[in-house]
Amino acid sequence: TFKKPRISAVGGGKSNTVIDLRSGEILKGDIMIWSPIGLLQDQYFIKAAAYDARARKFPYPDTLMGNLIEELISHELGHALGIKDGNFGEFAYPFEKVRSVKWLSKMGHTPSIMNYTRQNGLIQLSDSIPFNLNLQKVGPADFHSILWGYADFKNLSDAEELRKLDSIIKLGDKFPWLIYAQGSDKNGPYGDHEVADNDQPVASSRLSLKNLKNIMALLPDIALKDREDNYLLEHLYFRILDQWILEMKHVNSVIGGYFLQYKNGNQPGLVYSPISMEKQIEALNYVLQEAFKTPAWMIKNDITHRFEAKGSITNISSIQNQVLRDLLSKERINRIIEQGMATNGVQHPILSILFSELNNQIWKELNADKISISIYRQELQKSYLSHIMYLHEENMDLIGSSERVQGFHSFPAYAEGIIHNNLEDLRNKIENSIEQSDSLSSGHLKRMKAKLSEILN
Repeated sequence: TFKKPRISAVGGGKSNTVIDLRSGEILKGDIMIWSPIGLLQDQYFIKAAAYDARARKFPYPDTLMGNLIEELISHELGHALGIKDGNFGEFAYPFEKVRSVKWLSKMGHTPSIMNYTRQNGLIQLSDSIPFNLNLQKVGPADFHSILWGYADFKNLSDAEELRKLDSIIKLGDKFPWLIYAQGSDKNGPYGDHEVADNDQPVASSRLSLKNLKNIMALLPDIALKDREDNYLLEHLYFRILDQWILEMKHVNSVIGGYFLQYKNGNQPGLVYSPISMEKQIEALNYVLQEAFKTPAWMIKNDITHRFEAKGSITNISSIQNQVLRDLLSKERINRIIEQGMATNGVQHPILSILFSELNNQIWKELNADKISISIYRQELQKSYLSHIMYLHEENMDLIGSSERVQGFHSFPAYAEGIIHNNLEDLRNKIENSIEQSDSLSSGHLKRMKAKLSEILN
């Protein structure tokens, strides 16, 4: 016997074009598709099984599979016409509209077929939205791209044509879902894939997780009925965990995130405007409460023990670790510091709040009279200190180097001081808590105290 591999997590297609470099004319275009059918089914399952009964029966009916293949081919056709991948207006659609039949009929749930948004994961069963409206379709950003690239401006001088093209670009000032976030500009919710495109990631995540929890509850009946093995059960379980990571990272993107509005030299205002501190604190509180509690709804021995004898601890630790690493990335911390600096010379304490609240949430057991820390929480606490140690040691390695002076990834002294103070407070709290801890927790706390002393010294 052997363990079958999970269906590839990657797949898609490619377009090759032959272009006349003298005129820019596309002479020929070929579209090649290599996405496994199983991958398309998995992606639809994660987004739609909570409200579309067709997604709960494998293999899917031909009509549904035809729709999913059409989505993929439309995306690749966009490439053949010269449109780039993803990140069109991903933080622009109004949250309250993406479950509206009227809006979805006209605008879709994502501004572009080129975005990696797939299906609408926010729809609830009670919404009674027709299934065809949860599919990704050619959107307003695609029409905008084609207009700019292919409009025929007859009898216009070069200067007049340039002004006309500029007016098309400036439509993004009025309709932000037309804006394309280029590679280095994804400093916020403009660069998140596989999540619902709208302007409220926290509210969006709440709905998405509600659906994921419902899907997890349905999973044994869906994946085991009339099956000869546990293969479908296994890889769909991990798809749910993967989607949870993406939802949490989507909320993380608000923290230290920016609004984006490109400007030419004559336009007033900023290209990068920080998301309000109120919204950032809201996102931080949500992540702390949702991502770093032990997710009992994912710990399903009736599922996982059908394909592995162990793994729940590793699985949960791994997904929380990925969200924590994303939250504590040096790029994000540097953006937070930049944003906190700027208000009338008064430093906003958001970085202090970040580390203080992380300590409070991840080490909340230390507030109890009798301290007992579960295995899952011990793993999270160990991961937290490992990330802090990584940030500290890497920054020390950069001291004196050119990257320390010029690089985006190094820490200012301000951040080092905040982290140091918070870790000192945490070490003292752990030291005072060891005697109140049970036998399963005391050794862990002693080990964590030693790690903290290593970091601080």
